[in-house]
Amino acid sequence: MQFYVADAFTRRPFSGNQAGVVFLGDAPFPQEALMRALAGELKHSETAFVRRTGEGFHIRYFTPAEEVDLCGHATVAAFTVLRETGEITAGRYMLRTRSGILEVAAEPTPCGWTWPRLRREEAFRRRNRRSCMRPMGCPRTTVRRAWSPRR
Repeated sequence: MQFYVADAFTRRPFSGNQAGVVFLGDAPFPQEALMRALAGELKHSETAFVRRTGEGFHIRYFTPAEEVDLCGHATVAAFTVLRETGEITAGRYMLRTRSGILEVAAEPTPCGWTWPRLRREEAFRRRNRRSCMRPMGCPRTTVRRAWSPRR
């Protein structure tokens, strides 16, 4: 297990929206109680636990109290850590979350991702997605609706 704190939505250290990141490599996820305890120790609103899979990555997000379905800033933080530690290079990666499958585009500059299909009342409006990505310097083309694989 490797532990990190990463700043999302910024280009300056010690600013933006921080998240804990725990990279597990190929190892299975620890028990939920341990992940909640580790999230509490890292002392950020969410901690992303990331493991490599045959299809890409599986990520789970925890607060000290519970697991959450999806966390945008922790996703950005996790892929920033993966890119900066050399675990990934520029390219597209599949990311499994509790809320669905995301396709993450890791670029030489900040990461972009597609958003999972959500019920209409939960979905971000296009202008809100753009405003989330703009501070990271992502071009408009990195903000896309997600696809959902047929089951």
